Amino acid sequence: MVKIIGFLFTLLIAMGTNATTFYPLPFTKQLVDSYGVIRAVYNGSVVKRLPSGRIMTEGSFRILQSSGLAPTDIINPDDFKVLYPGGVYQGLVYQSFGSPKFSKREEVVLILSKSQGAFHVHNLALGKYKVIKGRKETYLTSEVFPANPKIGKIKLQKFNRLVNQRFGTILNDEARDPDRLVISRAERALASVEEVEEQSSHFETFWLVLLMIGLSAISILVLNKE
Repeated sequence: MVKIIGFLFTLLIAMGTNATTFYPLPFTKQLVDSYGVIRAVYNGSVVKRLPSGRIMTEGSFRILQSSGLAPTDIINPDDFKVLYPGGVYQGLVYQSFGSPKFSKREEVVLILSKSQGAFHVHNLALGKYKVIKGRKETYLTSEVFPANPKIGKIKLQKFNRLVNQRFGTILNDEARDPDRLVISRAERALASVEEVEEQSSHFETFWLVLLMIGLSAISILVLNKE
């Protein structure tokens, strides 16, 4: 009996060390160090192993509105990728406590961060808010603290004021503007060309230096023979 109690106690400690602890941060603090915000509909997801070895879920979202993101961040607003930890990979479950959960066609507002070119849900599940449409008002409800009087529920209009203070614009549908998409893709293509040209320039410089070293070595050998 003592062994069973000891085992259960050890198990509880292990579970506690793997759990993520959330604190009800005010919206202003959640937004201050974030990269941007999107209002979007969840399409689905795939699970992949990153080069670092971490198992991550890559969620696909159809962006309805956004704020803070650059035009080049959104190449396809119907298939915007966001990473969050954990998932089922090759039949094995990689549990990540605190990671956000999504339902098909669920409409959400996500506070985002960006790292190494990839977007993540800022502060894990704390950065996810469900969109609830009422008769007169649209509300956002927190996934982690739905009953919290400060961040559990907020009117979209009020949330937009905070977003505007942080990013200089409210959530808007400019990301779906066809003209902006054309410009965005052109900018990405130009950036890719410039990167290739830069790599080519480095490559040519390398061979030029190597050739000069070779010619210098040959000259030294000829002089020594004379």
